[in-house]
Amino acid sequence: MIEDQALNTLEYGRVLQIISEYAASQAGRERVLSLRPSDDPRIIDEEFDRLAEMRSISTGEANFIPPETPVLNEPLARLTKPGVVLEGKEIVLFGKLFEGAEAARGYILRREDALPNLSLLAGRLEPFPELHREISRIFDENDEVRSSASPLLGKLRKDARSVRERIEKKLEDIAEKLGEEGSSGENFLTLRQERYVLAILRSEMHSCPGIIQGESGSGNTLFIEPEQVVQLNNRLREIGLDIRREIYRILAGLCARLAEGREALKVNLDILARLDSLYARARYAEDYACSRPKVRLGEGLCLKQARHPLLILRSSQLSHPVVPLTLELDEQERTLLVSGPNAGGKTVLLKTAGIVALMAQSGIFPPVDRGTILPVFESVITAIGDEQSIDKDLSTFSAHVRELSQALEQGTPRSLVLLDEVGVGTDPAEGAALASAVLERLTAKGCLTLCTTHYGELKLLHERVPGLVNGSLEFDAEKLKPAFVFRKGLPGQSYGLVIARNMGLDRSVLTRAAEYMTAAVVNLNEYIARLENRQKELDRQLAALEQQSAEQARLRAEMELERTGLHRRAAELEGQEKNFAKRTEELQRRQLLESRREVEKVIERLEREYREQSGR
Repeated sequence: MIEDQALNTLEYGRVLQIISEYAASQAGRERVLSLRPSDDPRIIDEEFDRLAEMRSISTGEANFIPPETPVLNEPLARLTKPGVVLEGKEIVLFGKLFEGAEAARGYILRREDALPNLSLLAGRLEPFPELHREISRIFDENDEVRSSASPLLGKLRKDARSVRERIEKKLEDIAEKLGEEGSSGENFLTLRQERYVLAILRSEMHSCPGIIQGESGSGNTLFIEPEQVVQLNNRLREIGLDIRREIYRILAGLCARLAEGREALKVNLDILARLDSLYARARYAEDYACSRPKVRLGEGLCLKQARHPLLILRSSQLSHPVVPLTLELDEQERTLLVSGPNAGGKTVLLKTAGIVALMAQSGIFPPVDRGTILPVFESVITAIGDEQSIDKDLSTFSAHVRELSQALEQGTPRSLVLLDEVGVGTDPAEGAALASAVLERLTAKGCLTLCTTHYGELKLLHERVPGLVNGSLEFDAEKLKPAFVFRKGLPGQSYGLVIARNMGLDRSVLTRAAEYMTAAVVNLNEYIARLENRQKELDRQLAALEQQSAEQARLRAEMELERTGLHRRAAELEGQEKNFAKRTEELQRRQLLESRREVEKVIERLEREYREQSGR
């Protein structure tokens, strides 16, 4: 299980928050926010299969949008208690749940051949067609129970309407009579305490005998129920109580049926929320150019063009492109030691590798290119940033040691360990020694460890610790600008004095500082500088070779195209030749036939003349 400390350090929650905004409903957003990494490759691959299918129907020209799933956890929990009756608006939400289940089920199952994994989910949705029709019949567009919900309710509402009209007519007659008798008030009709009353000036209250049901805010107006409508108001109130009882009976019947199917209702809520969560992840993957990585047990790490999702978001706001990370470690390379200057991207490298792993194991396509291969980790252990704790009386170094102890105690071959500035916070010599011992032990345990350092002594550790490799991120010392391009096998310089010189620090101080540097450090930096220059030269040669290879490929393509054209022309000529031969043969045949007919005609004429002469 991956602990919350690692999730918080790698800002996993912020990434989920971004993804959750793509969901179509609150239930889907909550489902995204509840995602947690799995350490089972089979479960991850199955979720990837579902996510790939969802991406195929919800992006590009596809138009699937999951139905908005109502939040019904609390009403559903209340249905477990016998006799509970929900409010009408809550029951209507179940109708919307059935509508969504039917829509999602139908859309996906009609494409079952192309969506086999989503179909397994959608096939479990139960749309409750009869109960859905009943809810639609009973409630109107304002979520109120229709009069047609039952014959009794229709009759009661008709009776109530009749009595109400009689009350209004009597009150209007009383108000009109009061006006004729010289009343100075408006004497308008209104409701108080669910009873029809007249608004009468306090000074004229004796002109309208009845029951006082209230007064205005100023106290100048009384709301009087005249004696003539008391019995009618009582009758209306009685009918109103009958209506409430009938509505309660109708709602209770619906709730009893909902309670019978509550297990299937829970499944509906769960599956629709899962579909919405998959939809959010699919839309995110499309917008952030994410790809499906391969997840494996016991393989090395291969990141292809990985980008940190939070950096992508920030770069889109600031129009700064994100430099992608390509990094590859084979199965025997267990520790990567990244060195180089401050602000060169070392910590971002650690966080990018960490968040990509967490996203993949949570069933999220991370921002990587195809060909990315990720081990499946049982635990992720981080020591990134200043973890000084005042309430626990821990200094920065003490907190760092605690994290190193956790890595040493809990680390396994299926652990990802991320250490930023390993051994920092104490005497440099002791810190380097401690870092060397820790990295040696973690490498021996088989943990996949990515760490950063400024300690020069650690840059030669690979000679003593099999499975440990150096790495760095390119930095332009002249422009003081990091390039953020990762180089495996090449340690990096800190460039501290170079940066200080370019920042204008006193040259005499810099000269003195250079004198304090030991010969070993100077030699190491010079060696690294030579390696860097050699690497740049090799990169230039490689770029030239790639350009030459591309040119050769272009020429080969042109020659192949020309050869194909020549073949096509030769085939055309051969066809024309055959066609010509065929036409010539046909012409000769027709001429031969013509000649034969001519000869036959001459022979026939000669024979006729011979017969004629013989007859004479």
